Amino acid sequence: MNIIVATHSGHFITRPDTTWKLNLEKIYLPEGVSSVSWTPVLFAHISRPGKGVEVRYARRYFDAFGYGVLLYPENWISASEEGFACASCVDATSILPAPLHSLDALGSGLFRLTADGQPLFECDGMPASVLEEAVAGASSYILMRTGDFLAVELQPRSTLLAGPGSVRLQGNFCGNETFDKNIIL
Repeated sequence: MNIIVATHSGHFITRPDTTWKLNLEKIYLPEGVSSVSWTPVLFAHISRPGKGVEVRYARRYFDAFGYGVLLYPENWISASEEGFACASCVDATSILPAPLHSLDALGSGLFRLTADGQPLFECDGMPASVLEEAVAGASSYILMRTGDFLAVELQPRSTLLAGPGSVRLQGNFCGNETFDKNIIL
């Protein structure tokens, strides 16, 4: 299982499944990380394999969705491709909560993200076309497999935590808590 990411800048990257640890309450980032950035994502569960999928058929390739967050050790990202690749592979930095939601709820419902109780991001539903276009785009480069996740960044990365410390990150969709994580540097 991989996590295919449609970045906010329009590129596609793949994160390994080790970045997705579902049951952790606390996320300890490795030594050497001095700044963490975040971006909210809309993600889908890929339900059938596909390569070169056209937009008009893309909805056939995912069966559930959710909202989450991707974390990046910002000080590891440099101008080189290797820096971004290393920052994208850090364990437990893909917060993609389960259970996922039925496609009937796609396009409606409020996703709210807070950091230490303060509003960080809010989104009142995303159209299915966001995921459909991402499936078509990603499948032109990558063979999507059953069980993969496809995550679409909803805004550019921004700093979540700089310097030693911690932050409590909470996600809420349709009035129900979807995740509650402590990020610790």
